[in-house]
Amino acid sequence: MIFFVVSFSGCIDTGTNGDMTNGMDKDINVTESEFNPDATRLEAYWNTSDVIKTSIIKIEVVSDPNATVTINGEVVNLNPDGSFNYEVPVEAPMEIEIRAEAPGKEPSTITIIIEKITSNSLKATINCTGASNIFDSSLPKV
Repeated sequence: MIFFVVSFSGCIDTGTNGDMTNGMDKDINVTESEFNPDATRLEAYWNTSDVIKTSIIKIEVVSDPNATVTINGEVVNLNPDGSFNYEVPVEAPMEIEIRAEAPGKEPSTITIIIEKITSNSLKATINCTGASNIFDSSLPKV
């Protein structure tokens, strides 16, 4: 049995089932705040089930191709389409801040705070600002 406790603030994941369950014991709370469409685009895709199974966070990130993107303050090299992949072993507690800023636009951020991870559970808080979204591919799509 796998158990999730993930709290979202300001992140909009309109593609997942509203009850956030897929046959597993999960407690995922989504709190939406004002989305700023004029800010730099920042999207992240991850799979919380894989994080638990492997203790590795693998995130695919997409932003504006002309944006400067940093992870925990370090500049990352974007592919021509504005994408890149990020992978890091999980060591709870830990924080990953992804920030994107394009010329003439407000910055957007996604902050993932891993509070606890065990062989069958994950507790995390996710905060988003600007025009950012995070999507969990382990959740069912509507």
